[in-house]
Amino acid sequence: MARPKSNKTKLTLWVDKNLIELAKRKIGNLSAFFEIKVLEHLKLGNNNIADPAGFEPATLGLGGPRPIQARLRVP
Repeated sequence: MARPKSNKTKLTLWVDKNLIELAKRKIGNLSAFFEIKVLEHLKLGNNNIADPAGFEPATLGLGGPRPIQARLRVP
């Protein structure tokens, strides 16, 4: 039986070995995961990265990505 035609191509990436092994255990099919995540990224458009967050991690929120705002209160 012939293999169905695919529009896929081979891609070579340089990634840390330990990260790859961990990802294989947690995710399984890295090719499918990568393809899904790239499509998600492209659907979000070019404005999907928040400005540098400083020490706070950037997060996706309502209306797009924004850095988490930390507020310090002095008693």
